[in-house]
Amino acid sequence: MVSSGTIPVREAELEYQLRGSGPAVIVLHGGPGIGYRYLEPELVVLSDLAQLLFYDQRASGMSTGVECTSLLNIHEFVADLEAVRAAHGAQRPIFLGHSFGGLLAMHYAIAYPDRVAALILVDPDPASRTLWSRHSESILARQSQEAAREIATIREIDDWNYSPALVERYFELALAPLFAKGQSPAGFGSRFTQVIPRNLTTTASALRTSLGNWELHPALHTIQCPCLLVVGEESIFPAEASDRLATGLPDCTVARVKHASHFPQLEAPREFQQAVRSFLSRPLM
Repeated sequence: MVSSGTIPVREAELEYQLRGSGPAVIVLHGGPGIGYRYLEPELVVLSDLAQLLFYDQRASGMSTGVECTSLLNIHEFVADLEAVRAAHGAQRPIFLGHSFGGLLAMHYAIAYPDRVAALILVDPDPASRTLWSRHSESILARQSQEAAREIATIREIDDWNYSPALVERYFELALAPLFAKGQSPAGFGSRFTQVIPRNLTTTASALRTSLGNWELHPALHTIQCPCLLVVGEESIFPAEASDRLATGLPDCTVARVKHASHFPQLEAPREFQQAVRSFLSRPLM
């Protein structure tokens, strides 16, 4: 089964797509701003054992709301997620979050612990800004000077974000250091061209500013549901980040994926699928 539509939230409409049948899994993309389509090809194969709800977060992908910058904050994103859950009708869904989506999932689980059956965190943003900020070191170390110069040149072009060709090239270059091999797969940049242009340049910076100096480690013990932490062994985040999540979450299974960095679902699909399917086969409700 495949269906799509929009979910109204405060001052925005959130685009969604529903696939498959079975236990409800709400997919939370990274970014924010970029939308869910970069995740879809590798996750949609899970629709044989779960009902996947992909949605573009506020001012992300094809969702609206970018004009109301005062609402681009984590509290509103959590409220939106609760609205998505309620609209879906799932009392206690599973939440699968990648990158920033993992951080959003943790915020939601802390706020609504009784409405979460399980968390699947795929190379999530660390639970503190201090640890998250260290990923810039990894990116700088992996990025060539030539690529950095081309990225800067693209960003200097007026309305570059309105050009699909420039958007594709930008993400091909900018995300290359987030892969263990140091380069984006062929065509990966095209997954970001179907995005409202202003979402690409506004949402992430506004949301990160609103997050401030976040620190979730003291509250992780309140997330009592089963958690699966899937981390690439060559993650852009420091090992301390995943180690502290593994020890801070009371019921956490860790899958460390070899030869993978920030996109284990794409870099090592067999290992990723095995870990997620094994986790979903557990009694989680």
